[in-house]
Amino acid sequence: MFCSSLSLFAFSDSVNSNLKSEKSESLIDSSLKFSDVVSTAWYKSYVDYVATFGLMNGMTPNTFEPNYNLNRAMFVQILANMENVDTGNTNVETVFNDVPSGKWYTSAVKWAYENGIVNGMTDVTFEPLAEVQRQQMCTMLVRYTQYKGIELKNIVSKKEFADSSRIQDYAKEAVAVCQTAGIVDGMDEVNFAPRDSATRAQIAAVLYRFCKRDEIADVPDDNLPDEDQTDINGPEFSKYNFDENPLINADGKANKSFLPSFDLDSTEFVKSKSGGTTKLSDLKGKTLTFFTGDNYGVWSYQKPNGVYVDEWAWFSELKESLGLNIKYTVRQHKTAIDSALTAMSSGKSCDIIYTNHVAYPASLGISQSLEKYVNMDRLDKSPGICSRAMDLVKWGSKSYIISPLGNVDVLWYNQTLSRELNLEDPHQTWERGQWNWGTFSNYLLSAPRVNDNAQKLTAFVQWPKNAAYNWPSTNGIQYIDIATDSSKPSILNNWSNPKTYEAWQFITDLSKYINYSTKSADHIGLYSGTTLMSSTMYTQIYRNIEYAKQIQINWVPYPRSSNSYGEEVCQLKGHAMMIPKKTSNPDNIYPALKFMELWASRFTESIFDNLNTFEYYNFNYMQRKQYFDFATNNMVFALPMNDYIDTDIRNQTFFFECFEEDSIYNLKTEADKAAKMLNTYILDCLQYGQIISVFNY
Repeated sequence: MFCSSLSLFAFSDSVNSNLKSEKSESLIDSSLKFSDVVSTAWYKSYVDYVATFGLMNGMTPNTFEPNYNLNRAMFVQILANMENVDTGNTNVETVFNDVPSGKWYTSAVKWAYENGIVNGMTDVTFEPLAEVQRQQMCTMLVRYTQYKGIELKNIVSKKEFADSSRIQDYAKEAVAVCQTAGIVDGMDEVNFAPRDSATRAQIAAVLYRFCKRDEIADVPDDNLPDEDQTDINGPEFSKYNFDENPLINADGKANKSFLPSFDLDSTEFVKSKSGGTTKLSDLKGKTLTFFTGDNYGVWSYQKPNGVYVDEWAWFSELKESLGLNIKYTVRQHKTAIDSALTAMSSGKSCDIIYTNHVAYPASLGISQSLEKYVNMDRLDKSPGICSRAMDLVKWGSKSYIISPLGNVDVLWYNQTLSRELNLEDPHQTWERGQWNWGTFSNYLLSAPRVNDNAQKLTAFVQWPKNAAYNWPSTNGIQYIDIATDSSKPSILNNWSNPKTYEAWQFITDLSKYINYSTKSADHIGLYSGTTLMSSTMYTQIYRNIEYAKQIQINWVPYPRSSNSYGEEVCQLKGHAMMIPKKTSNPDNIYPALKFMELWASRFTESIFDNLNTFEYYNFNYMQRKQYFDFATNNMVFALPMNDYIDTDIRNQTFFFECFEEDSIYNLKTEADKAAKMLNTYILDCLQYGQIISVFNY
């Protein structure tokens, strides 16, 4: 499958045999050849060069994708191609456990290791699909020159970079050699960014300078071609700085500690009874009791020994390391709320109620305001606490819950497959501000009925309940909404709003013209090349599919409608933690809130770690941060209310069947039936509230 990656860096024979050879023809204009190469871009002349001499091909016939990040296997393959190594026979063995026989990169890695060009990340692992870091690129290139007996002359003065301490010891000399040879420079005037990924544009610049190094040696320092001086530090990249995002370790590695990777006490989020702020050390010796509305762990992290720890096992870590004892009772969905109420009514301790999205309204009715316990102006300092989620479930100006990011529905798609099928890339469309119902439809309608292996290709797969929850929001309406501007519990029922019908009708109509599915197996097809786009992202379960390790999976929000009121959105199906109104031990409130902050921060960090470490994501840092920023600033909240399981809506209408494949039911007819029943369930959800008012539109 991944043989296409070799063509990304296909070197011509003339260049392979003599890196400094020239051809008589003039350089091609890559901005005319590739639609995504801007004529004024810093890398344009480098792409001209590598495209002219066949050093690098486009990702598609008319796109170069300069910002696409390379992995370690790809860069090793470049060096093997430069050396004219025959890598066609992949049935060879290597010393690395993660470079088995038969991979497209096996022979290249074997050659590079045996000739001292690579050593591996450990004695037995190479991490071929990890993004190649700039310091690693320099190290491999210098070792290649040593293998070839090529001398890299000092042609520019050595720079002392402000972030030189971040250059690992093994790479310090290689970075210095490449920098003084004029092959690499800083990412800006003062920083080298050694652990950042290397993009195709940067690789093009490196190849140009390496091949032209003797000519560059005669150019004064001030006239040397600039490396990327704008992208990583421009306005659109400024918010993706490692140092400004405490949820990501600076080395890009997943956090394997039971605590977040940043100083949680520095947030000063939770007040204390004495007037200061609550610290993690204040949790020592405390016992907290809470009810949870999930019967499975919703997040996990990987310990240094490779064992995955879910949130329930995490409680043992807290007891051992912080001296905090957690007692919890698991109930499913709304049963957790009922159990908590029963416990409190009988005088039992209940410090925290933790539940999922289906119980939010009822939960708000039995929880107390947090304003006197937390510093609301410190939300941004506590990155695990999502201020957007808290705002969405306010009654008036009062916040009743702490909510981490939780589970967020966006649209995931097989980006590699999209390229192979020459389809317009959804993420790039979104970045251009053109992601809407029209471009979404065009993307799916452009998909063939079968993939290159003659297998049926599902263009789009989603569950009916996801379709019912999400699509109205893309037309600027939440079909069930909390009246956040009300000081008293109020729910808005928007099922009869014309915008809601229009959105539901859009997706049901589109499903008739594409290979559409609602089957779970077709969600998994995203990772086997038989599904193009999915509304659900599986995580750890399917990470070992070999195909999935060799492709790029990317995301886009749900597209806005073409109308001016349309919105690009993601759907929050998050988790909430609340302090109940009736608390048997008020002194436990502050440590309970500190625990909530700890839980939410570690949970949210695990999302970044998962996006970073699971092979099939292949996300770079910017894409991970971009995803998180969008999710926390553009989510909507729809109140599924127990998913209508065993309700009259499920049993006496065919509403959800309208979103099935080849549905025979009339959407408006069934929605009208369901809307009339909805108020009953809204009232049930608010049975613990103080005052109820329901509005119908």
